[in-house]
Amino acid sequence: MKILAKKEGEKWLQDHQLPQTEDGLLNLYKNKISYTLPKDSGIKTALARSLKSFFEDSLSGKDGIFWITDWEVWPSSENQNLFYAYRKTLKDDRTILDAPFHIFDNRDIDAIECLLDLALYFIWGVVLIFPGGKVVIRPSHNECIDVYTESAAELMKFKELFEHMKFPVLS
Repeated sequence: MKILAKKEGEKWLQDHQLPQTEDGLLNLYKNKISYTLPKDSGIKTALARSLKSFFEDSLSGKDGIFWITDWEVWPSSENQNLFYAYRKTLKDDRTILDAPFHIFDNRDIDAIECLLDLALYFIWGVVLIFPGGKVVIRPSHNECIDVYTESAAELMKFKELFEHMKFPVLS
């Protein structure tokens, strides 16, 4: 995994023909659905594990990105010491402000699952771009999770997952 500073992450997005802003990126996708995130940490763990299987299916030698966009909104819900201790296992000790981007490939799937777990527990905003850029998952501090896809067929896979897990639909 490569952990990048903001400018480096924006360059990565540009090099992959993606907008360098969160809004610009999300406006690329014509298919979207939103769900309410559960309060239960066990369900959040199960969601991260289920999404991990989608990453594994889409990797095929391409990189994805895990971009932390919003944190410290709900300080009572987060433990930054836990996050930074985990990040040290990834051989990086910079702050989120200094290095919010995480580039991953097929060797990093378990680490991405762990980062997603932490983001879900701490109610952080994240933009998770699947390898190939055809899917974006966006948990938010508003306690919802959005799924953006290029194709309606791809969106259906995620609808099935979230419906199976009984997540309430927002839109």
